[in-house]
Amino acid sequence: MQSKAATVAEYLRQQPAERRQALGTIRRMIRRAAPGAKEAMGVGMATYSWRKSMLFALAAQKKYLALYVSDTPLVAKHRARLGAVDCGKSCIRFKSIDDLDLEGVEALLTEAAGNR
Repeated sequence: MQSKAATVAEYLRQQPAERRQALGTIRRMIRRAAPGAKEAMGVGMATYSWRKSMLFALAAQKKYLALYVSDTPLVAKHRARLGAVDCGKSCIRFKSIDDLDLEGVEALLTEAAGNR
């Protein structure tokens, strides 16, 4: 679902409590991994960029939550450590924060941010 929220904080406030908590957890992890990244809304989701290059995005879709990582080879590299998730090339889809291995996600985010 594309949101018309102007800020990421507003986007999160629009989400039901469980989704807001899950997205907030990933948001904090992204901010730790990439403290200099610019947070904004883009294409109806939360985006994180560094020097005009997209690093990450977060989205609440109809049936799942999604974390997008622009460094697609790293998603494949870390796939086994991400938990009970469905992965595309750059997309990590999950229904609940409990489906994620947060240590694996943090390692992926840290490595992706470090590669920029």
